[in-house]
Amino acid sequence: MSKDTPHTGRSVRRIRHRRDMTQEELAEAAGLSPGAVKLIEQGKRNPRPATLAAIGRALGVSTTELLVPTAGTSVVTPDVEPDGLMAVRRALTPAIGLPPGPAGPGDAKAWQATLTYAERLYTLDKYDGVLDAIPVLIEQGRILHAAGDARPLAQAYLYTAQALTQLRRLDLANHALHKAAGLARELSDDLLETWAVSIQCWTMLLQRRFAEVEELAITTADRIEPKRSAAPSYRIATWGWLMCRASAAAVRDARTDDAEMYLRHAKAAATQLGNPEQFQASAGWAPPPVRGFCETTVGYKQVENAILIGDAGKGLELAERIPPSTVPTVNNRHRHELDLAAARVASGDHRGAIGQLLEVRAAAPEWLKHQSYARGVVGQLVEDQRRSYADQVGLLADHVGLPT
Repeated sequence: MSKDTPHTGRSVRRIRHRRDMTQEELAEAAGLSPGAVKLIEQGKRNPRPATLAAIGRALGVSTTELLVPTAGTSVVTPDVEPDGLMAVRRALTPAIGLPPGPAGPGDAKAWQATLTYAERLYTLDKYDGVLDAIPVLIEQGRILHAAGDARPLAQAYLYTAQALTQLRRLDLANHALHKAAGLARELSDDLLETWAVSIQCWTMLLQRRFAEVEELAITTADRIEPKRSAAPSYRIATWGWLMCRASAAAVRDARTDDAEMYLRHAKAAATQLGNPEQFQASAGWAPPPVRGFCETTVGYKQVENAILIGDAGKGLELAERIPPSTVPTVNNRHRHELDLAAARVASGDHRGAIGQLLEVRAAAPEWLKHQSYARGVVGQLVEDQRRSYADQVGLLADHVGLPT
């Protein structure tokens, strides 16, 4: 159960009462069962984003209003830190007043090789190795910064923020992003700063700060909007990603028209890039999601939006039209596969959903364990209790940490 489930349920109940609606009336308007509404209001069911959006539309409020905690509600949940995170914490937040550890000479080529290796570990979901690499990247980046080159340290912080967001260590990730943005300003590099903004939009989406994400993404996009005639490819891709972030926020806030508009802009940017493989191989460094931006990536987001508004059939139909590409990041491809599994569950295709989930488990077992979305999809399969698939569902539930 999500840590925000109880206060979300209280918000739903409070607004429903204000609208003078019964649970049955809300259920009918939102396309849910009365039992589901009852469990949500009691804090016994964690509503998926699509369900929250449907409830928001039925009540005539934004999703954000359903997520605002009631006064006095605790939003802190104790958690066990994975091995290696303490070293990352020390590297990001060194003790004030203590002398730094011993530092050797800076080596830009060695640092670049370490970053390339670390990015490969992230792609392979080797999170223990990722956590081990981060302190090395930051320490060596600081040495190079002291020698007059701030860019490696800024890139180290961006990589750190991306990895920590994937591991759902959002406060630490935002700390790294603020450091990266500060160095980008020191370098007068608005594109580097924008990459920090784009990753922060991701962290804030996970915190369900939808209105802030949309405002931040659009404000930043306006500032860096490329001149269509002579824009560098990474600027176009970065601008396109900001449109995707704004769309993700708008659709989760139950504003589908705005979400569709933002994705049209993102698709136009992807089309302008032309050959995605050629763009990916072009010179220069950018975060992996930026290098993986293409029409296929935008197609994934269109499918995601359809599923979030509860139109599984449209999501599956759109998925058939997505051009195949190896350019999108592995994590974006796996997220798309989770979307398809969710759509198949909603469409009653349990066999297809289970097959999709088992493929993701085989390809990215560690990544899957960190996905609350996967727990929601598997949880729905557990609730449906189809005997013919009991063994496979049990295997998936064990993998993502759900009781059966």
